[in-house]
Amino acid sequence: MPLHAAESQVVRAIEETTRQTKRAQRAEAVRRRQRARLLELMAEAMSELHIPFSELKAAQRNLAHDARDAHNAYNANDAQGTGDRLSKSTRSKPGRTNAAGPAAGQVR
Repeated sequence: MPLHAAESQVVRAIEETTRQTKRAQRAEAVRRRQRARLLELMAEAMSELHIPFSELKAAQRNLAHDARDAHNAYNANDAQGTGDRLSKSTRSKPGRTNAAGPAAGQVR
């Protein structure tokens, strides 16, 4: 590949990276403005509804607790499901016995 073609590819890659960086920066600026506006709206609503900040924090703690419980329950179910998959994958082939019981396909 001629040197000029390689330089051209590098320049294009740099320009594309620059465009991606600018897009990411613009998107982040939009997210910051949206977060600020959301906080303003929450503060207004809390003020109008006479909701003290302590209630908001308590609700936040409760949600976090519920989320942890749901996450733990999901992990427990997932672990149980993994165990079931493992036990199925380690069963013997039909006609053979495995150490845990009768040949596969036979009723216990």
